[in-house]
Amino acid sequence: MSTGAGGQPSPSASAAQRRPSGEWQNGTPVGAGLTVRELLDLPELRVAAPDVLAGAENLDNSVRWIQIGARIDVVDCLYGGELILSTGASLRACGPDYGAFARDLHAATVAGLIVELDSELRQMPEDLVTAAAIVGLPVIALRREIRFVAVSEAALSLIANRQHDDLALVAQAQDTLLELCATGASIQDLLDACGEMMGAPLVLEDMNHLVLALYDAGLPAVELLQDWQLRSARVACDLLPGQPGPENWLTANLDQDLGLGRLILLASATPTAAQSKLLQFCARAIAVLEHAKAPGHRSHATSHAKARILSDIIHRDYIAPMAIYARAQASGVNLKGSLLVPIVVSLHPSGSNEPDVADALIGPAAVKLGQGALSSPLTPGRHALLTASSSQRDWEQHIAVFAKEVRDRGQRLGLHAVVAVPEPVTKLEDVPQAIVEAQLIADAAQASVENVDYHTWATVGLPGVLALLTDRAVLRAYARRLLQPLIASDEKRDGQLVDTLRCYLDHRGNKVATARDMHISRQTLHDRVRTIERLLAVSLNDGETCTSLHLATIMLDVMHRMGMDFTSR
Repeated sequence: MSTGAGGQPSPSASAAQRRPSGEWQNGTPVGAGLTVRELLDLPELRVAAPDVLAGAENLDNSVRWIQIGARIDVVDCLYGGELILSTGASLRACGPDYGAFARDLHAATVAGLIVELDSELRQMPEDLVTAAAIVGLPVIALRREIRFVAVSEAALSLIANRQHDDLALVAQAQDTLLELCATGASIQDLLDACGEMMGAPLVLEDMNHLVLALYDAGLPAVELLQDWQLRSARVACDLLPGQPGPENWLTANLDQDLGLGRLILLASATPTAAQSKLLQFCARAIAVLEHAKAPGHRSHATSHAKARILSDIIHRDYIAPMAIYARAQASGVNLKGSLLVPIVVSLHPSGSNEPDVADALIGPAAVKLGQGALSSPLTPGRHALLTASSSQRDWEQHIAVFAKEVRDRGQRLGLHAVVAVPEPVTKLEDVPQAIVEAQLIADAAQASVENVDYHTWATVGLPGVLALLTDRAVLRAYARRLLQPLIASDEKRDGQLVDTLRCYLDHRGNKVATARDMHISRQTLHDRVRTIERLLAVSLNDGETCTSLHLATIMLDVMHRMGMDFTSR
């Protein structure tokens, strides 16, 4: 066993053995939230003009108890978390090796040392201050005389009040979390409620340190999530409950069978006992909630996290683009490309947007998108995605691979998948309108005859555009008025006037090509063209007339493909 000041046994081992069971932080029992900094602000101490000589960075150490008097053997009586109040005369008796005494106090995990300078000790020993500064032990000198009993009473009264408040807060938190679980709240609802009660940011991550949910407590997400995966990987996964790692983080491990990792409290100061208990409660509530939603299955928290980010983009529910980029990066998606590429996937039959189907179909295919993608359901059977790319060539290659994967997986699941892609955008604020455009392309693709892996405006063509206008009564009425005489004649005589007109216009009036495709003689075609002109009272040599009739025949074909009755009003 090593020895400390005056040849006494070092407390480093024995203090650990004496510690009561419970929660610890930096080796110190978590108290009721009273810190050295708050203690120095008590009127009973403020009048003595306290001067912080060392350990200013640790003034937020929690104070569990007030220990009056410094003796060379005091370290053998400490449990950790004590703030030692001493006179100069008492401290002087702890010499001459004041540096060793400071190191022993730190090893005993005391919260700090306050010394009232007097005639016996007019200034703090230099080697004590130096040693305390090295180990981070707060050392405070008082220049005026104080009443130790008054300070002790005020501090212990404040600690007792804090303990009462903490117990009430924990009880309230239990009730709130139970109610949220009973009503089927989301993970984000739990984090928001718990984070608000704890007064600090919360992060839920998976086993790969990707962020699943965030409560930012009003702080910038860019700062909270900067280099998240790297910072989180530095925090050990086997911390004891209430034992913070780097940056004063408290962690609570979650059920890995669900695909969840840890719930992390990002405390700005040394966490309190109440915060530690609340963190454990919230972690258990998340596990209960996810087990209830997906019994025997992995959690959908990963897809929900990305869906929430994309939903915020679509509804413009963010303060600055950098906050979205930070959240996306922390969830494993890099949106910092020169081009933002929205995608819409439509699954038929509709209603096939259950999380399991979406995860089985879209999730694995999204890996093909290079920098990853955010995904969010829009309507039953329809999903939006957002990815980024550095160049036009790159995104076209990635989309082609992604779309083929989606279509292939859809066929295996008995689904027909339509992938629609508008022109990429360069600004985050342009994404919502681009997704609307992608949905129009997906709708238009229903009338397209092009067999492609993904659709753009170029592939849907005029039939696709007209498919978007089938609900316009005036357009239907106009097309119906133009073709109705031919339709009526065909129905009466089992003729092919409409088919002949369509083929004639498709060949831009070339009678040789039309007759060949219709498998009729040129004379028969000539007779049919004259009949069409007579019934419609038009000349097919007129360019505007041909354009109008071509539009009407395309409209007729589109409505037939969509199962609509062209003749009904």
